[in-house]
Amino acid sequence: MFRLCALIAVFLLPISALAHSPDQDKDAAAMAPDAALEKLFADEWQARMDRHPFWASQRGLREYDALVPDVSAEAQQRFQREDQAFLERLSVIDRAGLTASDRLNADLFGAVLEERLAERAYEPWRIPFVSDSGFHTSATMAIEAIPFKTIKHYEDYLARLSKLDGYVAQNIANMRAGLETGFTMPRAILEKVAPGFKALAVDRAVDSAFYAPFDNMPESIPETDRARLQKSAMDVLNQRLLPAWRGLYAFFIEDYMPPRGTHWGRHHCPMAMPITPC
Repeated sequence: MFRLCALIAVFLLPISALAHSPDQDKDAAAMAPDAALEKLFADEWQARMDRHPFWASQRGLREYDALVPDVSAEAQQRFQREDQAFLERLSVIDRAGLTASDRLNADLFGAVLEERLAERAYEPWRIPFVSDSGFHTSATMAIEAIPFKTIKHYEDYLARLSKLDGYVAQNIANMRAGLETGFTMPRAILEKVAPGFKALAVDRAVDSAFYAPFDNMPESIPETDRARLQKSAMDVLNQRLLPAWRGLYAFFIEDYMPPRGTHWGRHHCPMAMPITPC
């Protein structure tokens, strides 16, 4: 059943959706409880696809292939409002009209939303990476999500490439916000992150992982179109994306890493929760 699949996917992906309005509450109240729950799951699923177009592409949703995530501070605030609205919609569904299975699904769904909202209080997007992955690897992994069989596939990919410099800039802004508030990782972890950023900061477009789809284009695409698409890729990489990756690496090495401490305990995090000894 769709609602069960959607609920399971909440756990697979922790994180513009439908706006919340009083009319939605009225609509939900007018619907049968099971239908209201089904629609809530579907709307939340759609919201997460809109927030995470890389992941949507990996699920075969081709309409997202030209898009990149909005990870700006403004977007994060909007996501929080949307998640709160989803939780409010859940609260007005008449549980007495649900089956035992649907009540369990509703409880799990509510718990996930509450946990997501609690996590957002810490603004975790200020550290958009861990030691072996992050926003940069999400961008490269998304390359493999596009089948690259038609001109449309390549044109959508080029549209995504043309937006990636903005995505990089947003993540740098989030990292700067973390610096300003002391919300960073220990240097020992940052040293493991640096090579991943460096690998993307190449000088030539042909050496970039983002140019790889243009190396062996299918023969079903006419040669003139292949040449046109390859030139477009060279242009967007040389003029926009590669300078963005190089700027990220320079920022990381020159500004982000140098002052970082060596403490590992969570209690050193400026927003860590106090722990009462047993």
